[in-house]
Amino acid sequence: MKLPSLITILFVASSILPASAVDKIDEFLGLKFGASPTVAKTAMLARGSKLKDEKTPDMLRFTEGTYAGQQINELDLQFSGDHFAVATVTLKFETDKSDEKGLALYDSIRKSLTDKYGPPTTAPSTARGKNFIEKAKASELETTWLFKDALKGDHRSITLRVPGIGMYSWTFKVIYQDHKVGGASKGTPPRKDI
Repeated sequence: MKLPSLITILFVASSILPASAVDKIDEFLGLKFGASPTVAKTAMLARGSKLKDEKTPDMLRFTEGTYAGQQINELDLQFSGDHFAVATVTLKFETDKSDEKGLALYDSIRKSLTDKYGPPTTAPSTARGKNFIEKAKASELETTWLFKDALKGDHRSITLRVPGIGMYSWTFKVIYQDHKVGGASKGTPPRKDI
């Protein structure tokens, strides 16, 4: 009887281990949710971003720096009660009349997020094929990763969105959001490229 129990325990343990290989959503580019505006400003400046605006209450706006290997056009950090709650990265990508380049960047960012956080919770329903770009222009491409921990009260998400596809460029927005801002949480060291 002990042998089947041991086999069952090993099977359950082996099925749990791969799930722990993905990170939970607890930070943005190394900045933990719940951080103060001063800590956030210092962290983003250290990453090569330049402060554009800090006059808006509860928000810091940056330019420059990189996200997923791409130049950041605009980065907004929003705070709730002096706690970091939302990061919105805007990337503009020149496609040289090739929508395939825009799709390739979308796929690349999506793959990086999937590698780090696991499969997305929601993904575009538009099937790739003939007229895909026209359908994508009509309804935004959007993929979401959601993390909920009922015991800790965590509820966080990442949304990769393509709100604009032009003739020569694509606009990407990546939104990291803590739906219930709390103190800084502990976790594994974050990857530095996403």
